[in-house]
Parts: sequence; C-alpha cells; structure tokens
Amino acid sequence: ATDPGMAAMISAGSTGAVLFALWKVVPLVGEPWYGVIAIAGIATFVLSNLMGLKQTSVRRMLGYSSVAQTGLIIFVIGTGRITDFSTGTWGLILAALFFNHFLAKAGLFWLAGIVGRDRIDEWKGIAGRPLLLALMGLFIISLVGIPPLAGFWGKYALIMNLQGDSAWVLRGLVLLGSLLEAAYLLRWFGYAVGGEKSGDEKLPIKFSSILPPVLFAVLSIAASWFLTIDAFGNPPLFMAVLLAGIVLFALGRLPNMIKGLLSIGAVGWLAWHLIPNTTGYSQFFAGFFLVGGGVILIASMARRGHSIGFHALVVMMLGSLACLTTAKGPAEFFICWELMTVSSYLLILRGRKAKLPALMYVLFSLGGAYLLLAGLAAGNPAGAGWAGFSGGWEDFTWTLPALSLAAAGFLVKSATLGVHIWAPGSYAEAEDDASPLLSGILSKAGIFGLVAALGAAAASGLEANLLYTIIGWLGAFTALFGALYAAFQEDMKKLLAWSSIGQVGYIVMGLAAMNNMGWTAAAWQTIAHLLFSGLLFLAIAGVILRTGIRNMYETGGLIKKMPATFISVLIGIIALSGVPPLTGFAAKWLLYQSLIERGWYLQAGMAFFSSAIAFLYCFRLIHAIFLGQLKPKHTEVKEAPILMLIPQYILIMGIMLFSTFPGRLIKPASAMAAKLFPSPFVWDGFSVSTPLGYFNGTFVMLLVCALFGLMLLFLLLKGPRPRKIGQLNIVFAAERPESPATAHYAWAFFEPYRRAMAPVLRPLAKHFWDGVSEWTVTLGAMFRHVYTGNAQTNLLFILIYGIALFFISGGSL
Repeated sequence: ATDPGMAAMISAGSTGAVLFALWKVVPLVGEPWYGVIAIAGIATFVLSNLMGLKQTSVRRMLGYSSVAQTGLIIFVIGTGRITDFSTGTWGLILAALFFNHFLAKAGLFWLAGIVGRDRIDEWKGIAGRPLLLALMGLFIISLVGIPPLAGFWGKYALIMNLQGDSAWVLRGLVLLGSLLEAAYLLRWFGYAVGGEKSGDEKLPIKFSSILPPVLFAVLSIAASWFLTIDAFGNPPLFMAVLLAGIVLFALGRLPNMIKGLLSIGAVGWLAWHLIPNTTGYSQFFAGFFLVGGGVILIASMARRGHSIGFHALVVMMLGSLACLTTAKGPAEFFICWELMTVSSYLLILRGRKAKLPALMYVLFSLGGAYLLLAGLAAGNPAGAGWAGFSGGWEDFTWTLPALSLAAAGFLVKSATLGVHIWAPGSYAEAEDDASPLLSGILSKAGIFGLVAALGAAAASGLEANLLYTIIGWLGAFTALFGALYAAFQEDMKKLLAWSSIGQVGYIVMGLAAMNNMGWTAAAWQTIAHLLFSGLLFLAIAGVILRTGIRNMYETGGLIKKMPATFISVLIGIIALSGVPPLTGFAAKWLLYQSLIERGWYLQAGMAFFSSAIAFLYCFRLIHAIFLGQLKPKHTEVKEAPILMLIPQYILIMGIMLFSTFPGRLIKPASAMAAKLFPSPFVWDGFSVSTPLGYFNGTFVMLLVCALFGLMLLFLLLKGPRPRKIGQLNIVFAAERPESPATAHYAWAFFEPYRRAMAPVLRPLAKHFWDGVSEWTVTLGAMFRHVYTGNAQTNLLFILIYGIALFFISGGSL
C-alpha cells in the first residue's frame, strides 16, 4: 500500500488536477458525451462504494472512497455541462464537493499515517486521544455529507436541482452510493470509539505531525460556515445549538454536577426562546422535547467520572429536535434532522456494547433521512438554486410521491414494524441514563415529522386514503408485535425497549386515523409515553446502578432495599398498561374511539389486544425485580441516588396531574387538531363526552384514591398484625427452600405462551435485513475480485472501457 502521506497527495492533489483537466476538456468533446460522462461518474460512485464495504484495510477503504468521490464529481461535471452551469448552481455544487473531498480525504490519510495501523479493528488506540478522535469524526461526517459541512451542501443542492425524466433514478443512485459509503466509514469510526484493544495503546503525537490535519479541519469548518451563511443569509438557530455542544465538549473535565446544570441551563434558555414564539403543534413539540429532556437530564448529575461528551451530545440532540419545530423551510428542517441523527448516534455509541446497535441505528436513520430528502426533492420546484430550496414551507408542494417518501422516512425513525430492528439494541445498549432520552424523546422525532407532513397534506386537500390505511396497519402491527416481544424478554432494558416500540405504534395509529379524536389521542399518548417510559427507564437505571444486573431473573425482593424505586415502577406500569385511573387509560380510550369512528374495527381490536399483553409484561417487570425473595448478594443494596429519584418523582407528578385533570391536555390537543378536523368533544365541567361515550377522569381518580385510602386505613386499624420472620422461614411446595432462588419464579416467565406464539414471533424482519446486508457485501466482493492488481489486466480493462465508450457515443469521438 502507498505511504499515507503520498496517498494523501495523490487522493487530494493529483486527483484534483485530473478533475480540473477533465472540466476543461469536456466542452471540447461535444454534447453527446455529456450524458456518457455523467453515467460513468455515477456508476463509479455507486460501485466503488459497494466494493468498499468488504474492506478492512484503512488505506484500501479510503482508496475506494476516493475513487467514489471522484466519480461523483465527474457526474456533476457531466450533468452540469448538460445544463451549461446556467445559474452558477452547478459550479458551486462542484466546488463544494471537490474541496470537501480534498480536505477530508487528505486529513484521513494523514491520520492513518499518525496512527500507523492499517486494519480498522486496530484503531481502538485513538479512543484515548480526543483530538484525534474528533478530527477523524469530522472528516468522516464530511465525506458522509452530514450538515452543515461542505459535503452536505454539495449533495443536498445536487439532489434538489436534478430535474427531468431521469431525476428519480439519478437521485436514487446518489443517495444509495452515499449510504454505502456511510456504512463502511462509520463502521471504521465505531471501531475507533469502541473496538477491541490491540496491544500498545500509546500513540505519541508530535505537533508537526498533527498540525496538517488540524489545518484541514479548520479550513473545512470555515468553508462550511461560508456555505451556510451564503444559503441562509444569517446564522440560523441550529448554529447556536452546535456552539453550545462544542463549549460543553470543551468543558468535559468539569464535574458532572456543573455540566448537568449548564446543560439544563442551555436547554432552558432554548425553551424560553422558542416556546413563547411558536404556536400549535410546533409549540407542543418544542415544549415536549425541551421540558421533557430537561427533566430527564437531572439524572445525569448522578454520573460517575467525567463523562466527556455526554452532556454536549444531549444538548445537541435536544436542541436540534427543538429547531425542527421552527424550521422555516425544507433545507433548515433537513439540516436539523441530520444533526439530531448524528448527535443521537454518537450518544448511543458511548454504550459499552453499543458498537453494532449504533451502526444499525445510524444506517437506518440515514436511510430514512434519504427517503425524506427524496420526498422533499419531489415537492421541490424546478430551478431551486444554490440552497436547494431556499424558500419557505409556503412554497412547497405536498404531492402524493412527496408525502409517501417523507412518511416512509418518518416511519423509519419511529421504529415501525419492518424497519424497527435498530431500536431494541439502541435503546438497551445505550448508557442507562441515555436510554430514557432515546425512548421517551428521540422516538417522537418521527412522530413530529408525521404530524407536519400529514397535517400539511390534509390542509392542502391531498387525497391519500390508501397511504393512511397502510400507515394505520403498520401502527397496529407495531403495537402488537412490540408488546409480544416485550413479554418474552429476560433483559429488563430490552423489555422496556420493545415496549417503547409498541407504544409508539399507538401514536402512529392515531395519526393515521386522520380525525380529531385520533390526533388528540396521539398527542395524549406522546406525553403519556414520555412520562411512563422516562420514569421506568430511569427507575431501571437505578436498579442496574445498584445491582450491576440487567437480567430480571437474577434479581428479586428489591422492594425492601429500593422502596422509592419500587413506587416509581408501580406507577409507571399502571400508566403504561392503560388501566384506570392513570394517563394510559385516557389515551387508549380516545384511540379506540378514533379507530371505530374511522371504521377500522380490526385495528381497534389489535390495539386492545396489545394493551392486554402490555399488562402481562408490566406485571412481570415488577414481580421479577421487586417481589419474591431477595438474593443474598443484594442484602447490602442501597436505594438509587437522590439525583436519579428527583426526575422520577417529577414525572410521577406529571402523571398524577394529567390523570386527575385530563382536560388540561385533551382540550389544547383537540384545539390543535380542530384546525384540520372538527372536534367531537363536549365538555360538562370535568366530564368529556364523545359520540361513543363519556369520561370523567377527575371523578375516577378521586374515587380510586378514596377507595385506596379507606382500604389502607382498614388494614392499619383492623388488619392482622404479622410477625416478622426470617426470609427462608417458609414452606414452598411442601419443602423448605434451600436458597431464595428456588422460591422466586422469574426465569422464562411466560414460556408456555412463548412456545404457543413461536411461529408468529420468528424475527422475519431481522432475517430480511441480515440477508440484504449479506448479499450487498457479497455483491461488492464479487465486483472487487475483478481488480486483480495485475498491470496488464488493468491495461486490458482500460482498452475495453475505451472501446465501450466509443460505441456508446455512436462513434463520435
């Protein structure tokens, strides 16, 4: 392999000279060749990235990436000449892609020389070098095309400005090649962050050796700033979010208490800035993302060690989610969407065993983002200009293809059945106090996207009943299978992860119903899911912190050691299971009615059955962990830290508030939906009536509290006086148990049901995507075998290629 310094010069310098020469020569060959050049370029981009998937050598992998990026630039030269670079847009696209590749690839080759390891699984050594890791990440996301770096602007404007009959195919090929390149580059980055150690981890770094990649990074950031300002005119709000993340990262050595307070302050400032200045669903989701995230962030102050980067990533994720709600047009919306994706990916990647789940998450997220981008391009008028689409949403046209593609992207982010396989591992393997943020907050990014897209389509009068029906069925099956898989998990975090997938399915069903009650139910379930999912994940995080165990059957009897956490879990499972009097019941009551009003009786039945299953796994969660016999190794376990209990009890207060006074949520939620669909609700004091029934949450809550208080008082005054005995002073199955484990039934809790449901619960989606992955890599390896490295063979290929071009062009050389 070539020396890294020489490779950097060839990839960034010599290739640039060749491309410049091609740009000058192309006008001389005539118009018939423009299309041939474009096709050759896009084929090179896709096939080179396909062949790069199999590579484990860093230099070879970067070589394939360089060839691919060169192919993309050649494609731009060809298509640009067809349009004669009419408005200067194509010239700017070409410049953005070229200089992005020049700086990023030179930086990566230079880093390869500094690290001195050629296999991707040997790059664990830089995990202890934040500067090297930051440079590597910056250069990789530049090549992948993450905003607001120059590579993003080049690709985004390219996708938006492709027009004509072949635009769909060309957009698809550009996005496919970009996804393939992201797969192997981010896999490499995952090894660098969390790969296995490989011998000597000391990397001596000299100032003279690190200076060039630092300069490349500074130039890349400067170019990105220039392009962003050129597109928007003024620095948009997401730039402030990025700046806050950078500052928190720089303060990484401060105590977690201080960083937690600074993070909550940053989120609070953004909430103060955004919430009063927005209305409708934008205000609802801005408050949801920021207030909910701020509450959960309190638990981060109980962290041990420095946790460098954690608070920075959380603030960037929450800030970019909030900025989605105020995006003035497709370009700003997509930038915020991608910033949310990359910050949440890095947050997941911090988990101890999160390398593979994080890679799955980011690839599915990028795939969904590219579907969204294709949808935005479908509604984009011709001649969009440099920013791709610099106008606002008022100029955007929601056609059926645009709505379908955007909805597909949002459903991927919502972990809808079929594209859900990234979610269980991501939620479970992320750090314990990050999981409630991912499950309770991040999972609603796709929901906000659906609200925005479906709402805009409904307001424009677009007929899409078939699409709504498909989305409704997907939501129903997601709710059902999410509950089924949750019931058979042994890992407490995976149980909650599958439960979260199923609960979001209810929200998707409510939105697909396209009526007022459905959208009101969706808003209610959005809040309810944040409250009980955040509560349960935080409570389980406390259990894991104190016991070091995630398997439920290895615990038991913790009610005596962690009573405050037990109360949190008890309230959380009541709210989750959808039984009165807590928030889950009202959400399901509204949802069932909306589905019946729509005429979706089967979906309503599936939703009801899913809720029944939820009750089963909720009981298992609390029984296996807190009831039964305490294990000897847990006799010294303490209650969760107070800083982890505070956010739990704030969430409990939210559950109690909305359970006692449901009108505080139903009324504004119905008013928001009434702008699109007529409201069926009639209020009489605290009682709400619909065409199918009525509900008085305040009366139900007060009645349940009164009955509970009376029964408790009776037991205290007239109940038996139990005598405390030893833990094993009992008879179990006519014998004295030898150990607590023999008297606590928790392993394979629903085994008979699992055996009965085995044919239904085959992981077909996982098998399908595993097959797609395997066949894609195999196809890339097959193309790779064509290149033997023999000089004579290469000359033969060049000759054949020239002859083929001669005949394709009709012999017009």
